[in-house]
Amino acid sequence: MMKIQQFYQFFLAIVAIGLVSGCDRSMATPFANSNDRATTEMAAKLDRQFEIRYDQVVRIPAEDLDLKFTDVVGDSRCPSDTQCVFQGRVEIVLQVVRGDRDLGNVNLVRQAGLENEAMATIDGYSIQLIDVKPYPQTSQPIELSNYRAIVEVSR
Repeated sequence: MMKIQQFYQFFLAIVAIGLVSGCDRSMATPFANSNDRATTEMAAKLDRQFEIRYDQVVRIPAEDLDLKFTDVVGDSRCPSDTQCVFQGRVEIVLQVVRGDRDLGNVNLVRQAGLENEAMATIDGYSIQLIDVKPYPQTSQPIELSNYRAIVEVSR
């Protein structure tokens, strides 16, 4: 009988420890799956352009809205030190989170003549890609970590 009582107390202690040290949802973030590099968080405002670096989170506190620059799908822009028949395009991906709800990803394309692809609407927010830097050069490939996007979010 004593062994059963000790086992029961041990079991309850383990359960209690698990509950006390369990995941706190308020501390969880939809961006937790990012790679080992720490993402730098920056604050921005609605209706104002801001710069976001690759793998960076930008927060719009008044809206409880977060954007993370997660990928460059392709960059075929004509290098600045050459001439091209086609100007090319650049496509990036932003992950959008409101509160603790992941709203999904938006793909934004910057290409001459296709301004409508540089804008996406999600959960009532309009996200516009203004520019992507740096501009390509033939002599120097762009590392993913060097990409920066100029973005504006409005309602």
